[in-house]
This record gives sequence, structure tokens and C-alpha cells, in this order.
Amino acid sequence: MKAYLIVLFCIKVLCVSSGKFSARNLLNFQSMISHTTNRSGWDYHNYGRWCGLGGSGTPVDDVDKCCEIHDNCYDELNGNECKGMMQLRAYFVLYEWNWVDNTIICTQTTDNCSKELCACDKKAAECFARYEYNEKHRNPLWETPSWWSDWSIPSKPSWWPDWSLPSVPINPIASWIGEKTQNITSWMVSITSDLAMLALINRILDWFKSLFWKEEMELTLVGLQYSGKTTFVNVIASGQFSEDMIPTVGFNMRKITKGNVTIKLWDIGGQPRFRSMWERYCRGVNAIVYMVDAADLEKIEASRNELHSLLEKPQLTGIPVLVLGNKRDLAAALDERQLIENMKLKDIQDREICCYSISCKEKENIDITLQWLISHSKTRSR
Repeated sequence: MKAYLIVLFCIKVLCVSSGKFSARNLLNFQSMISHTTNRSGWDYHNYGRWCGLGGSGTPVDDVDKCCEIHDNCYDELNGNECKGMMQLRAYFVLYEWNWVDNTIICTQTTDNCSKELCACDKKAAECFARYEYNEKHRNPLWETPSWWSDWSIPSKPSWWPDWSLPSVPINPIASWIGEKTQNITSWMVSITSDLAMLALINRILDWFKSLFWKEEMELTLVGLQYSGKTTFVNVIASGQFSEDMIPTVGFNMRKITKGNVTIKLWDIGGQPRFRSMWERYCRGVNAIVYMVDAADLEKIEASRNELHSLLEKPQLTGIPVLVLGNKRDLAAALDERQLIENMKLKDIQDREICCYSISCKEKENIDITLQWLISHSKTRSR
């Protein structure tokens, strides 16, 4: 395993130098489980007949059934979307996800394997949350059966010679199993340690990469007037919220640097007379950010119509869209699910589309919004 890590380290260095590697979380599934169950993800590695290495037989309870479903989901991907790459995907996870309003949200991607892998892990993590963890079912396959310890060769009869072999219990078999179990457990602990080390190496190399490799992206921010577009730009640029922002007249352009990514952001006015400009400034950008006042229910229909009209333009085909429902701090604001429904976002099938509920005033979900934007810095070449 140590030699394997050295090889991976070298591959990582080479990939960083070519600018083609994107670091990911190696323990996404474990983190999902921790969020949904408030337990360590490793608690489920040796549970029942299906959680952990291998898996067979009848699940011992509903939690074990979740693991069986998870294994079957992986097996199906291995034969379809992932085409034999499942083992590599499982350890070096090529997907991203967010925890929003106590819900796992898989970041949309054009890679079907990554998308479906995230869906498998999400389904299992949510399944674990529905059922009670039973400590009695941890490692049942590796424990010695209760009847085994008393099973021994009968004692010798009175006529048996003194040179006969002593009575030997069959428990050496159980002892051998226990020894192998310890070896497997030590191996799994070693894997955990090595994965943590590799994750640390990834972080160090990403920091190193940020010193020498710079990325640029171009975004266009549109939406109806008073939805909070200019306020959003100010918050992500300076971290400051102001009640006295002046609405954009025409357009503004601002450059914002986050880490090694420089964002060129076009803020286009939302008044009716400026909406004809939206298409022109959206052409060829990395992503379109569409701002909605989630608390102004009277304007939701108009906002929906403008969004769908904009995305019908042939020149904008395939450009990812991030819909932000602003002002979630207000009681009347729609949540993400209501926003998706009212904006009919599920009808948009020709591109990646994502939706977050945010509050510029309270700075809620601004971080995950920036993560989504930065992750799309290479999604579209100019």
C-alpha cells in the first residue's frame, strides 16, 4: 500500500503539472453517512452480512439491507455506466456533493458514472438514517457461534491407553478465524490511514498548484430588477452586505479572485429595457447565474418566463446555469424544492442546471455557491 501511495503521489504531481487533475474528496461516502446518521461511516464497514468486504446471504436487519442495496447498485454501474471502472471510482471518487437543508445534493455533471455513483452513495446514506443501528449485528460473520465453544472430542473411555492424545477442542478453527479477522481489521485500519495520508497530499499539492497555476472564468449574472444581483456581487467580492446598493443601469463588469481562480463577472441590469442585452453577454461564458427574488411571489412567473426565454436562444445551448433563490432569510421566501417547481427547472434538459437557496444578507449558502462556480472554471472553453 505504501508503494501504491508513492505511485499515486507521482501521478498526482504529473497531473498537476499538466493542469488536468481536479482533487476530490476520497471519503465522500463516509462523510455522507456521518451527515445523515451522526455516526462514523466506518461503523458500517463490519456490520451484518453485507456491510464491508464482500457480502452474501440474507441481511440481518434493515441496516444490512441498505448495504445489500448499495452493493447491488455498484454492481449494476460496473456493468453499465462505469464499464469495469467501479473499483477505481469507489476509492478515488470523481463526484462532488453538498449538504443543504439536511439533504444530500449531488452536484450535476456530464459524467454519467460520477453522477450515478453519487446517487448510489446518497441512497445508501439516506437508507442508513431511516433505520436503527444495532450494535449486536456488528461483525456477526466473524464471531464464533455460541454452540462452537462447547463442541469438543468426547473424553476418552476408561479402557483407553495412557499414551492417547488428549481431548482437543475444535476451537482452534475459531482461533484461526479470529486471527484472520484481526489481520483483516489491521489491513482496513491501514487503508484508512493511507487514504487520509493521500487526502493530505492532495491538499498540499492543490495549495502548491494554486501558487503557480491560475485559472480564469467568465460568468454572466442576470435576473429581474431588485432580485439582489449587485448585492450578491458585492458579498462574494468583499464579504460585506449593504442595504443601500444602487440597481445596475445597463451593465457592470467586475473581476473577483478566489484562490487561484479569477472570475470575470458581468452584472446585467434587470429592467425590461435591458433584458434584450442578456443573450449577448451570456454567449460563450463558463456559466450563467440567474438570480430570483424568492420572497417576491408576484414576480416568480415573470422570472420563470424570462429564464426559459433566454435559454431557448441557440447561441446559449449547453451553457451551465445556476439559479439562486435570494432572500431566504425572509419568511415568505420559497425553499429550493418550491423554487425548482415554480421555476420549472426540471423542464430544462439540454444543459446542467443547479439551484441553491441563498441569503446575501445573512451570507447563507454563499460558500457552496462559490464552490459550484469555481468547479465550472474549465467547463467551457472560450
